Amino acid sequence: MVLLIINPKHPNTNMTKNEILIETVRFYSEDTARRATIALGGCTYRVPPTNTMPERCCAVGRCMTPEALNKYGSHSGFVNILVNAKEGGDVDNILRPEYHGHDIKFWYDLQVLHDTPHYWSNKYELANFIESRFGENALEAVRDAGLL
Repeated sequence: MVLLIINPKHPNTNMTKNEILIETVRFYSEDTARRATIALGGCTYRVPPTNTMPERCCAVGRCMTPEALNKYGSHSGFVNILVNAKEGGDVDNILRPEYHGHDIKFWYDLQVLHDTPHYWSNKYELANFIESRFGENALEAVRDAGLL
């Protein structure tokens, strides 16, 4: 079972960067075990289920199409490298439609956020990262959502 989060406010339209960021912070803040991290550090787009854990997806993997997850789920590199090497540089090729329209740097930064353990245990570090990578407006949006 893949945990796909569909924003009911946006069934047929693209989500904004702030909406994706809030969705991501909320999803992993509720249960950090949802992160698709691996023992060697970093993550894969999808970690298969085990006897003790359900299937998990990383921040980018949660937003991928089922076809892209089947094709790249075990990939453990950065999204910009994957997209440039395998998808002609167009990140939208691997994302569900509601996530289209955002640059690769946004998805890279979202992946770094997901992969870095101390952001999920230290709200000060999380806030600093969000402000430095996504901007002051994004930080305010995350705060307004009650996540910091």
